[in-house]
Amino acid sequence: MAFDDYSHFDGLGLAGLVAEGAVAPAELIEAAIARAERLNPSLNAIVYRDFERARQRANETVTGPFAGVPFLLKDIG
Repeated sequence: MAFDDYSHFDGLGLAGLVAEGAVAPAELIEAAIARAERLNPSLNAIVYRDFERARQRANETVTGPFAGVPFLLKDIG
């Protein structure tokens, strides 16, 4: 499944796709990065980009209800 736009899903929907194997976390990361780069110039919401670490983390095994779903961290330091 080519997955280049996940805007029709909420976090649990994306997690369900990951759990089913319909999409890989790395695919979601790439879609999220592309969307962030496309929208951030007008939103100015992302001041620190750590995309390489996000790509690395997408290949790690994680558990939980949102396993494999990308998200932004805000005001953490």
